[in-house]
Amino acid sequence: MSEKIKARFIGSGTLILGDVTIEDGCWIGYYCLLDGLNAPLIIKEKSVIASFAAIYTHNTMWRDIEMGKKIIAKVVIGKNVHIGHGAVIVPKRDGELTIGDHVIIHANAVVSDNIPPWHIYTRDGKCLPIKK
Repeated sequence: MSEKIKARFIGSGTLILGDVTIEDGCWIGYYCLLDGLNAPLIIKEKSVIASFAAIYTHNTMWRDIEMGKKIIAKVVIGKNVHIGHGAVIVPKRDGELTIGDHVIIHANAVVSDNIPPWHIYTRDGKCLPIKK
């Protein structure tokens, strides 16, 4: 395993492609896609990515229908983040997409923009603060 991959668990069937850093204590489920082929993907310590989740550093939808270009963004997943089963993280603009520390992303949610720390992102796109 690479020096950049320090997860405590990575489930079988998970693909880790390109420039991916996974810090200590992370748990990565089965059959996930962690795509750092186009830009760096950083997953900070103690985060959990449930099975079948996908994190992309690019988005080709507008290029594919001949209405734009390929979008490329560095993706940073903060500390103690929970990404639910089947969630997809895909940037909608060039630059950087950041998921703050202590964020919960519901199962099957599609995230394409930054989420501030201490928030819950729901499957229907709502970003709600976590009350401490």
